[in-house]
Amino acid sequence: MADARPLWRWLSSVCKGASEPVLVERTSDGDTVLAAASLHTRALATWHAWRHLGVRSGDLLEDPHPRGLEAVVRLLACLSGGLVWRPLPEGAVPVFASERGTWRLGPEGSLTRVERMADAAPLADGACVLLQTSGSEGAPKQVALTQAAICWQLERHREVLSIEAGTVRVMTLPWTHAFGLVLDLLLGLVSRQTLEVAPMTAGWSPKQLAERLALAETDWWCTVPRVLELVMNAAPASRPGPGNILVGGALISPRLQADAGAWLGPSGALHVGYGMTEAGPGVAMNGRLLPGIEGRIEAGTLVIRTPSWCGPGESTQWQDTNDLATLDEAGRLTVVGRASRVVKGPDGLWTSLDALELELARRLGARAVCIARRGEGFSVIGLVDGAPIVDAALPRFIERRLGGPVDLHLESVSESLWRRLAATPSKSLSGALDRMTAAA
Repeated sequence: MADARPLWRWLSSVCKGASEPVLVERTSDGDTVLAAASLHTRALATWHAWRHLGVRSGDLLEDPHPRGLEAVVRLLACLSGGLVWRPLPEGAVPVFASERGTWRLGPEGSLTRVERMADAAPLADGACVLLQTSGSEGAPKQVALTQAAICWQLERHREVLSIEAGTVRVMTLPWTHAFGLVLDLLLGLVSRQTLEVAPMTAGWSPKQLAERLALAETDWWCTVPRVLELVMNAAPASRPGPGNILVGGALISPRLQADAGAWLGPSGALHVGYGMTEAGPGVAMNGRLLPGIEGRIEAGTLVIRTPSWCGPGESTQWQDTNDLATLDEAGRLTVVGRASRVVKGPDGLWTSLDALELELARRLGARAVCIARRGEGFSVIGLVDGAPIVDAALPRFIERRLGGPVDLHLESVSESLWRRLAATPSKSLSGALDRMTAAA
């Protein structure tokens, strides 16, 4: 009979009676340190306290405060008791519910039982974490991960990443996303690292985060491309970057990869992941599919088969990622963008708008570029430092690639404005294009 709680067994074997991993939370009131043995003891005590309140295995716990040491204790308590931990992102709505019961965390750790919605969908068997997507491609969706699925991901990433026990990991990604929860927090725990629980990226300026990474003598840092660029631009020139950076969640441009390599120096390493989203921890690392994942190209898009996702039969089903990609005979994977954002040029070849945006950003030296359809043609808007300088041949180059007339708009942006836009640069630029279209 399969172990219903393999992730808890793994974490328990790592933490019980051990000094590592160590969790550190730094606040204005001082530092709080929680060693592995204490984390294990507190997680069990929390689960036993919940049982006295009527909580049972299979129930769902909604956690509106999924950050800090106490949130880690609650997560492990859920794993030990067979509960489903639902870290609530801002604006989350209840879609799923446990067949047994749903509980919501209140002030000072109090629990309130929530009435099940009549139209709530059931949870997948063996679910232990319930995550919600942002809804960037439609209505927000919720995805349940099992303990076995998370273990599979952790084992594969430990196989391709050399993570030494005792090294320092600074965590700034949200735990409401699989990238931050699985490949930052949980990967650090099972690797017996020293984990500094920093405020999420949105709570720090790029300069503050760059200084924190330097002061912590960071060995590992997980982030997304836009934050990586902001932090590199704000980092002191005299200080090298972290020892290792794992970047995912979006395509990273060759220019940014080169700049990151220079920042890290000869002793550092940049690890580029693919498939790291709100609900999926990962599919590939450094241009290679993770061990155990099969892939092929169908009609230009990447189709994969992986045992890492929960759900009946998914390990034997091929799933279309909807990403344009190439996969050569040596197994080298190159992802160029979303298939939903492609156009056919006059030469009959398909062009990925995501890939073209990256190419234009390199040619213009722009911080961000966005392309949107506008009637029979396209609008292109870019944010650049200083006065915009455009090669006279560039508009014609874009028109040939897109097969239609193009309006090119370049805006000079200050550092403070870029910082405000950086959380959602594409959405900000798309909004600007929408307003331009409406005014036309």
